Amino acid sequence: MNGVLLRTVVDNVTGVLSDSRTRFLGTNSITMAKVKQNGNNAVVALSNKPWLAYSLMNKVNITPLSYESLEQASSFCSTKCPEGIVAISGTTIRIISVERLGEQFTHQVMNLKYTPSKMLVHPETNYLVILEKDHQSFSTKERDELRQAIAKKTNDPAYLDQEDSKIGYPRAPSNKFASCIRIVDPFELKTLYLDEFSDNEVVFSHFISTTLGGKHSNDTFLILGTGLDVKFSPRSCAVGFIKTYRFIEKGTKLELIHSTPCEDIPLAFNEYRGKLIAGVGNILRVYELG
Repeated sequence: MNGVLLRTVVDNVTGVLSDSRTRFLGTNSITMAKVKQNGNNAVVALSNKPWLAYSLMNKVNITPLSYESLEQASSFCSTKCPEGIVAISGTTIRIISVERLGEQFTHQVMNLKYTPSKMLVHPETNYLVILEKDHQSFSTKERDELRQAIAKKTNDPAYLDQEDSKIGYPRAPSNKFASCIRIVDPFELKTLYLDEFSDNEVVFSHFISTTLGGKHSNDTFLILGTGLDVKFSPRSCAVGFIKTYRFIEKGTKLELIHSTPCEDIPLAFNEYRGKLIAGVGNILRVYELG
């Protein structure tokens, strides 16, 4: 009931228990299910996240699965999935297949300004184009201005040296957004380009196109759908924009080509015969780059 998994070796002849080991899996109580992996018996342990206990090369491994929290699990076998796991998550049934048992993996963390909402991969450079936005949040420039005002009011210059992660972010009013677009080199986890929006403009969608016409027909473009002074209930905005950028300097920077105003937030894009199809509110519209 405390989220700790106890593993003990049982002697096949005497039944004596030995080599007891514990592993903390999470704060929730643990439920387990017997499954098959690599032709051997294995166990799925469910706590805050799912874990898989299996034997490989005479060694018992307990590995977390990179998957969301599951409520129940059981063994699953079919023609296409001979050693699968069927599980329940909320109101859905999931069928999971675990591959590459025993393979070591690592992960790295890259801090961003705001919450990442969408991501695309540049087809030529493999750079990541990430949209970030936070609701009821001040932009970095506005935060710095607030910090300077507080430092001046309290006569405490040391306040300017404090990290936001330690002192907390100031809460912005409702319908206030902070948003930016970022290009990241995923191999070095390095930000190559960052453009932060101002005047309460927030980005909602993006699309990378390689077939738009015009005088830049050989270039690759980034299309953004943004809204100014957005309200969620009921959803509205003062004006929406379709922003067309051109990738320059080998995909490491963006150049704004045109900003087209529209009556609602552009939430979906695609391309067709050298033209851009945009979903603006309940309207499907075709644009040509010219």
